[in-house]
Amino acid sequence: MSEGPKELFDEVVREYIDFVNEQVGAYMSALAGFAGHHARVSR
Repeated sequence: MSEGPKELFDEVVREYIDFVNEQVGAYMSALAGFAGHHARVSR
């Protein structure tokens, strides 16, 4: 294998961070949408 453990670890961490960022972004969008909807309904 040409990559050492450090390079492999860095790649795994980068992919994990990208995945978490996507999930958090989707979650925040859903939360913002729900909060906006709730605020409109409760008036």
